[in-house]
Amino acid sequence: MARRHAHFDPYPNMVRQYGFVDDEEEEEVVPVAKPKPRLISKKPKHFDPFPNMVRTYGYAEEPDEEEYAALGGRDTPAGRATSRAAAALAYLKRQTAWYPGISWAVGAYLNSKNEGFCYAVSNEGRGYLPYGLRWDPEVRPVFGLSVPVGHSPSWQGAANPARVIADHYEHQRRLSGGEMRLATILATAPLGRPVVDMMREREAQQATTVLFSPALLPGDRRVRRLDTVSPELFRRSVQPVQGRTRWEAACALAASAVETSGVAQQQPFLGQALALARRKQDSDVNALVRKAYWRLAAQAQALRVEDDRAGAVLLDPDPESKAEQDVLPSGGVLGYAKLFWGARACSILDRLTDFVARGRELDAEDLAELAYEHYCVVEDVSATAEILGRFS
Repeated sequence: MARRHAHFDPYPNMVRQYGFVDDEEEEEVVPVAKPKPRLISKKPKHFDPFPNMVRTYGYAEEPDEEEYAALGGRDTPAGRATSRAAAALAYLKRQTAWYPGISWAVGAYLNSKNEGFCYAVSNEGRGYLPYGLRWDPEVRPVFGLSVPVGHSPSWQGAANPARVIADHYEHQRRLSGGEMRLATILATAPLGRPVVDMMREREAQQATTVLFSPALLPGDRRVRRLDTVSPELFRRSVQPVQGRTRWEAACALAASAVETSGVAQQQPFLGQALALARRKQDSDVNALVRKAYWRLAAQAQALRVEDDRAGAVLLDPDPESKAEQDVLPSGGVLGYAKLFWGARACSILDRLTDFVARGRELDAEDLAELAYEHYCVVEDVSATAEILGRFS
């Protein structure tokens, strides 16, 4: 069993989750005085050198009343929504620590009936979810049906996901006639002054420590990345593809992503890599595919809009009030998006070449993962479904 974290945290700006241990062979037993896990800090200290950061603490069992009371109480709608958001944030960060440059933010909103719900987003593409991530179905993706028409392009390429949540909330508030309330915004990176100012204006909680029970983690309720795009796509389009045709379908998705993104114009070896993948041949060119994948991802991240360019969060914004040149990534949305799309196309090919190198066949879950990557390029569920439908 791993030792518990010490009181000193050398990375105070990161969101951490305590109280969970991996199922590994026990190396050392640390005596525990009480059966209940020890809280890192029984109550928040009056002085916090990082007042705009969020630290989430997990438990092996439900926290007690005193601990909840120290942070505003769990029996208030805002308290419950905030605890829910903390669990969602810790869950997302824990799954994506391997992916460089990605940050997460979760907003907890309250409607006119005091019902709480959460929205989450990453700072990659249109809220991109990295490979292998399982989504909590009780959390809503920002880039979904609720996104105001014509506004999503300006959000694509924001460096600070908390800023995306703040803008999203303001538009939702306007659409609700002012009835939508903001409980809090939590993030894996500093919220930034514009978001902090907006939260203060909206009287939202700026939490430094948020408690949540493991009961708030999704557990068996987790869903695939593809299910966040279309709950029916797996059943209708992925599952009917059987046996050897799965590989043909995967190669067709890769070819479509390469063509749509235009990445082969700058990376001509991708055509050769695709031909080798179709024949299931391993080659040295596969290493070039992986390098291109991460290089394009890094280049896209370098173009993201920082808070100092985005300015203050507009309260009660008019849909036409924000000048695009103030919020678009360097080179415009297309400049950012083409690099992001190219990275996604390369990621499909990289995954296929990895399967070839390991001599592994695709199963339905693998195909679903590749279908999500394809969707991130074409941004059209019907286009992804049409390709898969050719092989069912």
